[in-house]
Amino acid sequence: FKGEKDRFPKYRNALQRLEKELTTPEAIDDYQNRRLIQLLRYSETHYPFWKERFARHGVDTTSSKPKVEIAKLPLLTKDEINSNFNDLSKPYKTIKKPLNRKTGGSSGNTLHFITDQHSIGEQMAVHWRAFSLLGFGRGNRVAKFWGYGGSFNFFNNWLSPIIGSLYLDSFDCSPQSMARWVRWINRSKPVYFYGYASALHQFANYCSEQDITF
Repeated sequence: FKGEKDRFPKYRNALQRLEKELTTPEAIDDYQNRRLIQLLRYSETHYPFWKERFARHGVDTTSSKPKVEIAKLPLLTKDEINSNFNDLSKPYKTIKKPLNRKTGGSSGNTLHFITDQHSIGEQMAVHWRAFSLLGFGRGNRVAKFWGYGGSFNFFNNWLSPIIGSLYLDSFDCSPQSMARWVRWINRSKPVYFYGYASALHQFANYCSEQDITF
């Protein structure tokens, strides 16, 4: 897969760091505060958008209580991000391999953003650490209820017993599709379900109405 060679070492390093440092609620709180302070100060220094917003809402980036300061800010909307995309992404022009990404648009409004392999590795580490705390391992089979849309490929699901991942397109929650999901789940036998709460809720209702259990 493109980028996997660069991504996985960063993922492994990040996961090892998280597992070593975040061992207690107090350690987690301390880690969150330190990272939030770094984020606030970096944003104020590099982004005029955030410098202006912090000043407007009285956010003190030197405070030792960053969660209190962030609470002063209004919610940032997708429309604001899309309208100010160039201003919010300027620092990434210095990164060697920026990656343009967008959300699936399941809420009706697609969000465009920029990331890199380091950030993806960090995201994967947080993802798997959270699941490990719930008792799920990286080798467990999973059914993913996600917004695949036009990128959805039925062929992937024929390989699910081998690759361990079952992909269920939440953009199509019709009874016909959910009946097909049931067949695929019975074939793949995932250990856990993961994805959009709305799609999982619809599927749970469908299974309840059809008296389906796994």
